[in-house]
Amino acid sequence: MNPKIKEQQGNIRGRYRQKAKDEYISVYELLPEANPDVELVFFHGLQMEGSAPEDSFWRTWKMKGSEECWPEKLLPELLTGTRFNKQYQLKAKVLSISYEGRPKLKEDEEDMDRGDDVLIVEALMKDLILNEDVKVGQTKGVPVILVGHDLGGILIKRLVMMLEIEVGGTTDETRKVKIRMFLENLKSVFFYATPHSGSPAIEKMASKIDESEANEMLQLMKVLNTETSRINAAFQQYRRGETKSKVSRFTSHALHAIYETNEGGFRNVLVVPEGSSRCDVDSFYSVSANHFSVCQAEGTYSSTVRLLSERIKQEVWIAKGEA
Repeated sequence: MNPKIKEQQGNIRGRYRQKAKDEYISVYELLPEANPDVELVFFHGLQMEGSAPEDSFWRTWKMKGSEECWPEKLLPELLTGTRFNKQYQLKAKVLSISYEGRPKLKEDEEDMDRGDDVLIVEALMKDLILNEDVKVGQTKGVPVILVGHDLGGILIKRLVMMLEIEVGGTTDETRKVKIRMFLENLKSVFFYATPHSGSPAIEKMASKIDESEANEMLQLMKVLNTETSRINAAFQQYRRGETKSKVSRFTSHALHAIYETNEGGFRNVLVVPEGSSRCDVDSFYSVSANHFSVCQAEGTYSSTVRLLSERIKQEVWIAKGEA
């Protein structure tokens, strides 16, 4: 294991919350920054065969052929450069979420309900936004960018929709102010191989799991699932808003893996069809990678990280009035 990651796991500075039996998520800090120019939150996807669930928060985003985590290793370099003949070094606060993403859970486990997406997003709201030690999106003018792989992308949508409902329904003024600030600072969402309309490959895999042991969130990845369709429609309606200028509240981007996958329990199959990757996005990128390697980077030249870093810079310049 990467020594730095190992240190983070054993050091309270390396993570904001230690996962406990009665919690649904953990929030890890990959890049600490007291006064950031941008805040990023990464969401892993399903924790497939052969993966270590406790490591998904960083291993999903690791370097190819290395145990380094690219949000930690490459982003600082990519956010440094020259613009208008002036040197700049943008500071990023980078967090990563861990949640119960195993497709199959043991029927007698106390944490069977950890696969409940509603409970997970409620925990995200509490631990990401309302928690005073984390407080993502609470600094005016500091853009927030959410990055999700696979199921993580659907959870991002679910989170945004819950926040919209909460800000309009809560009578707690402090809570309302914090949620509204987060939504105002949310500027971009990146979807890595997210099956917005479902995945035949994942549905086939899920069909082999006894219903009593299946993670509830597998339902969200079925082809043309009704609940996922509702999430997509509500997310799109909120994102586009109803302003006269027709400017979206935040941008949406998709990275589609074009190679078949032969790992994680899949056998020579395109896990997410292109049509399922395309769902209300401002930009769509086809990447020469499989379902898992689409999240991994070889270096600063990799599409996996470069497309994201370019968007980060653009959002920061806009926030600073320098676009």
